[in-house]
Amino acid sequence: MAALVGLAACQSGGSNKASQSAAPKTHADSLMDDIMAGHDEGMGKMGRIMATEKKVQAALDSLAKLPAAARKAAAGYQARLDSLKQGLGMAQDAMNRWMDTFSMDTLAGDLEKRTRYLETEKQKIQEVGQQMRQWLDRADSLIRP
Repeated sequence: MAALVGLAACQSGGSNKASQSAAPKTHADSLMDDIMAGHDEGMGKMGRIMATEKKVQAALDSLAKLPAAARKAAAGYQARLDSLKQGLGMAQDAMNRWMDTFSMDTLAGDLEKRTRYLETEKQKIQEVGQQMRQWLDRADSLIRP
């Protein structure tokens, strides 16, 4: 009976340790969690951005096939599509650049400098996410989903 009680106590203690290790221990850990959440959100939008770019290109291709008078009448719409395509590409490039330059292990030996680095990186990924949302919102208002 004592062995069963001891075994149960060890197992419940182990689960507490597992849940404690999953919780952020330092401000730097919290920052890293926020950064990874921003990364995951951005990566979730990459597929939508690429699909939207294809829709924009299809719309531009369709406009190019119109008679000259109709193309002239649609010049404003074409300009907005061109701007949207460029903006979506810039948002995608911003995410790729951030991923290329971000290093999870930077300054691991110096908590103070690491925290400053992660604060900067958190700001950067938040800006990338905002850029992605902005261009996808513009796409929603300009082309059919």
